[in-house]
Formats: sequence, structure tokens, C-alpha cells
Amino acid sequence: MDASSLALNRAAVSALQIALNQQNALRNYRLIWQPLPPQSHLVLILNETSETSATAALSQLLTHELSDSLLLQAQEQLLEQLSERYSHPDFQQQWLELTALSGLPIGSEVAYEIALQQLSADAIRQQLMQLLNTDQQLSVTLKPF
Repeated sequence: MDASSLALNRAAVSALQIALNQQNALRNYRLIWQPLPPQSHLVLILNETSETSATAALSQLLTHELSDSLLLQAQEQLLEQLSERYSHPDFQQQWLELTALSGLPIGSEVAYEIALQQLSADAIRQQLMQLLNTDQQLSVTLKPF
């Protein structure tokens, strides 16, 4: 993983979270993202009555709800969060821990910020579609007690 792919994946996951929060039908969810290889994964737990309704709701979200402004909103939020973190006294230590965990080179926070700034809505959309590719999904439907 490099700083550019981390920025792209983070923007895609953030866009998904914003879209889910805006979608009334999908407000009861849990999103778990583990970006670090080799166990990198994205888990989306939806509170739906059937797998079919969850798949349909997610498909609608991906095809109709992902406007360019929503995708760029995710990018802007990440840049704002990064700016706030720069002023935090523990930022350098936290980034050093992230670089150690992910195998990023020292000083990659600059590359990460540049990569975030250069993202386009189309790139974020394409990455989100790849993250939620149905060929790589495992769906489980649990019956309530």
C-alpha cells in the first residue's frame, strides 16, 4: 500500500459513509474498514429484512445517490480532518505509527495530502464500486431471535 492508494480508499469509504447517513432506508448500519494488508477488508452490516432488499438498497445507493458533490464532500472532509490533525501535538507520533503498520515510507503524510487533493469524483466513485464489487462480497442473512 502506498499513500495514494490509502487516500483513494479512505475517500471511497468516507463517501460510502456519507451516502449511508443520508439514505433514510439504510441508516441502521455498521461500517468496519481495515485498510492494512494482508487482512484488508470492508465490512458493511445492514439492518435489512432480507438479502434481496439489502442488495437492492445498496445497488440503488451506488447508482443514484453518489453525486459528484457527495464524493467531493468526502474528499473535503478528509482534507479538513488532516488539517486539524496537523495541529494536534501527537500527529507526528500517530502518523509514524500508521507508517509502521502500513509499511509507508517516512514522510508519506505529504504524499497522502497531495493524493487527497488530486482525487477526482470519478476516481472515488470507481474505487467505491470496486470496494463493493458483488464478485468479492459475502452476504449473510441472520434471522432475529
